[in-house]
Amino acid sequence: MQKKRSFLLAILVITCCFSITLIINFRQGKHNILSKMTQALQESITIDYHKRFFQNNVYIPKPLGRKMKGIKIAVGEKNENILFKDSIDEQTAHQLVDQYMFAQFTPIIPNDFNAIFKEKLKEKGITGKTGIIYRHNGIPQYSDNDSVSVHSALRTHIKMLDIKNTVSVQGWVDYNWSTLFKHTDTKNLWVVLVGYIVFLTIGLLKKRKTRIVESPIVKEENLEYREIGKIKLDLKEKLLYINGANRPITNMDFELLRMFLKAPDHYLSREDIKQAFWPKEDSADDKINSHITSLRSKIKDLEEYSIKRIKGKGYCLVVP
Repeated sequence: MQKKRSFLLAILVITCCFSITLIINFRQGKHNILSKMTQALQESITIDYHKRFFQNNVYIPKPLGRKMKGIKIAVGEKNENILFKDSIDEQTAHQLVDQYMFAQFTPIIPNDFNAIFKEKLKEKGITGKTGIIYRHNGIPQYSDNDSVSVHSALRTHIKMLDIKNTVSVQGWVDYNWSTLFKHTDTKNLWVVLVGYIVFLTIGLLKKRKTRIVESPIVKEENLEYREIGKIKLDLKEKLLYINGANRPITNMDFELLRMFLKAPDHYLSREDIKQAFWPKEDSADDKINSHITSLRSKIKDLEEYSIKRIKGKGYCLVVP
């Protein structure tokens, strides 16, 4: 019973380890997908910007590679100076201005942007339903007019595009399991899984090899007597003789004593005894203890004979 509990406990521990490893690896896989989504979104922003840039025939002098602390933009009939927190390169500054101006005349079309985004994701091995949320002055527009799927999908951070932070895009993907596995490092999973299978296989093989002593009640012997030292069993009449004197004994105690006399080194595990007499019961500890106590009382007058308990394992009939 103790071995069975230990085996089940070990299976539980390994199962927990596998589950924890699975969760950690899937979280890492999700992080990897999000990282590639962010890259795909940035690439899509660049492609979309250049498409609308040439569509508007905007002329910008060749950048000189200068760092800019601010830039002047036209807002209606007035000019407004925008200061940057940190100096940025001239080309980036002009793009921020362009995105602000484009939003008013040729804004991002969510469906067109999503087509670019989806293609970039495909190049990075990410498949599934995709979408874009385009915001201008806080008002969102959804690709395919789908404002529902985004809530259960993996989303990128909101990316601000223009000089005054009035324009932004955000991408989302409802990826499938194959995508998650593709971006998950499964080496640790395989190590734990193989270890689990090996342990389970060894445990089952050991269980099959465990010596189960068949009940002498149903197994007949050709011998009429079994004798060791001053203990003698009449197998036919089921009588016990101690120092030649007949001693009363119950059938159950008789069969248990016969098992001790037959067993190698006269040793029986608690599981041996349980399987012989109460194989269908979950626990027979009290019954085993009771019959061991009864047998001890039968041989107590024999000074050199005893039934010794081996802690956590079973019992041994000690004979001179």
